[in-house]
Amino acid sequence: MAKLNDILKAGIEEYTGRFVKRLHTYEDGVGAIGLRAEMIDDGDMPVLDFLVANFDVAKCKDAVSTVGYLEETEWETWPPQEGAPRFL
Repeated sequence: MAKLNDILKAGIEEYTGRFVKRLHTYEDGVGAIGLRAEMIDDGDMPVLDFLVANFDVAKCKDAVSTVGYLEETEWETWPPQEGAPRFL
């Protein structure tokens, strides 16, 4: 079975059409995961942030099925602070 980070990384690559150099994850313990993806091509957005909620690894075995769980965000701080989401 694929690792959670590998599945999330593949989903981000499918969603953006770009390659992820490094993926940082932060789980809040109640079902949400904050993601910070450092992209290989620096371009306009070298770092992209996402929020994944209620992610079910059993249902997401490929990149396409993972895309639907990704919500674009811009975290003010990394890792995201606990409590209500804080966006830019």
